[in-house]
Amino acid sequence: MAGYLLLSLIMFIIFISMMVSLASFSKKTAVEVKQNSVLTLKLDQAIPDRTSENPLGDMDFFSMKSNKVMGLDHLLKTIDNAANNDKIKGIFLDLTDIPSGMATIEEVRNALLQFKKSGKFIISYSDDYTQRAYYLATVADKVYLNPQGCVGIKGLAAELMFFKGTLEKLDIQTQIIRHGKFKSAVEPYILDKMSQANREQYQKLLDVLWQQMVDGIATQRKIATEDLNLMADSLKIQLGEDAVKNKLVDKLLYRDEVLTELRAKLGVNEKDDINFISAAKFFKVKGKEKISIGKKKIALVYAIGQIGVGEGDEREIGSDKLSESIRLARNDSSVKAIVLRINSPGGSALASEVIWREVVWRKKLNPW
Repeated sequence: MAGYLLLSLIMFIIFISMMVSLASFSKKTAVEVKQNSVLTLKLDQAIPDRTSENPLGDMDFFSMKSNKVMGLDHLLKTIDNAANNDKIKGIFLDLTDIPSGMATIEEVRNALLQFKKSGKFIISYSDDYTQRAYYLATVADKVYLNPQGCVGIKGLAAELMFFKGTLEKLDIQTQIIRHGKFKSAVEPYILDKMSQANREQYQKLLDVLWQQMVDGIATQRKIATEDLNLMADSLKIQLGEDAVKNKLVDKLLYRDEVLTELRAKLGVNEKDDINFISAAKFFKVKGKEKISIGKKKIALVYAIGQIGVGEGDEREIGSDKLSESIRLARNDSSVKAIVLRINSPGGSALASEVIWREVVWRKKLNPW
């Protein structure tokens, strides 16, 4: 009996803690943006396509704290709002690595380029730039680097693991059904090296991505694409001094020296604190409302994660749920078009067929 009461008490305490944490998480506190503020972007966590609406989805039940990460949708809106907020004077990119895909980084980069049209500054600093972080940093008016740091300009590569030999040693036979020589997902189980078709498509993908990065860096840093390719091929950038000499960064500075530069930009005294505000906090500030005129709408439908049968969730595409979302938009007379935003590695052929049918049916009813 005593053990049962003790267990009940513990469960009650845990329940109360969860409710208090949830209440504090959902409570909307007013955020004040001070004059002469600087928006800080770290981007040191993977950026999902959209911010989770589930208050418990990213909850750490050990610490009873939320690990909620801002999604790309909120991040882009935050950057746009910063451009239109008179109290925000610029953006500080505090970067090292950005654990997100190139498509996401490209969208953030484009948003920052748009932000610059407002006339506000962007300053970037890192102790050590990875290649992805540096690509984003090149949108900045000034790119600074720790004197002991470096810039990772080394090109792109792809590596695959092959399990055919392991499976043979374990006397495991694979039965594969595939169509087309470029359907290479199963190759690691039936080959011991890349097929020519797979090598061709990987090479094309890497070439396109690298050319996009090189062109973007060349445009912002006023460096010839030939020179950037030479830096990558020869691993020419080994030290911070190499990065300055080759115009990849503007100066080698320690963090306190960068803060001095920021104070000069803001016109404040050396001893004054800089009014930094994080993206998560600034998003809570109500931006200027964009009034929508008319009743015609464009529906934005997200398809994120692996494709499967059923309802799915925020991290997995469910054929039933996604089809229903498209169907609701199709039956809404005010919706004149649907944007289907897909970020998926693929998945079930059956589930894909169900979703495809709904999309095709939508086009037949109202071809764009």
